[in-house]
Amino acid sequence: MFKILLSKLVNNGLSEVTDVEIIRKINLLNSICLIGIIHTTIFGSLNVFFFNATIGFLNYAVAIVLILGQLALWKFSAYKHLIFFGVLVTGILISFLFITGGIKNTGHLWIFVFPLFSIFFFGLKNGSIASILLITISIIAINMGFGANNLLIQETGFVVRLGVAFLLVLLFTFLFEQSRAKTQLKIIQKNQELKKLTDSLMSTSEDLESQVAQYTIKLFEAEERIKELEQK
Repeated sequence: MFKILLSKLVNNGLSEVTDVEIIRKINLLNSICLIGIIHTTIFGSLNVFFFNATIGFLNYAVAIVLILGQLALWKFSAYKHLIFFGVLVTGILISFLFITGGIKNTGHLWIFVFPLFSIFFFGLKNGSIASILLITISIIAINMGFGANNLLIQETGFVVRLGVAFLLVLLFTFLFEQSRAKTQLKIIQKNQELKKLTDSLMSTSEDLESQVAQYTIKLFEAEERIKELEQK
């Protein structure tokens, strides 16, 4: 029962989709949404009751957006809207955690997660732009004094090292996704070539069958004529 329910949730929104790449994205999107809903709900509750209520309610907001996105995907198959709002809201949460420090100054760690799924869902170009915008806006906000209570990020050296590490993660993610995209493109091209070859073979086979049928008819007619001549 659990496996059937999990399969339905992971395959939510695939009823009218045939493109393999989109199917892969929607499957991963659903999986991330389910994990995100569970994660933000649990940590949101812990934050509200024991640590930081503001971060807790922000976690709840992300969970609500993800749930609404899943409902929209199930009802309208609007996976593009879910991807956009999901990444946007997650980026806002990660930026907020980075600036404020989160719980016990661990919020900055979450920023390294963003390039992994922003590039996957938005593509190489848009995902990279979104990741650079996230780190840039966060650092600007810190310089404007929004992270005054976060003592860790007040150290210039720490912010510089973290920014370099973030760019390295972004670079590696970009290269991995680029390599995967090239491999996927080669597979698609090979499949297209194979399809053309198969169609050509099918066409040749149909022509041969047609010719065999014509020769069979002619042979049958010749046999009938021979029989008529023998009777005469």
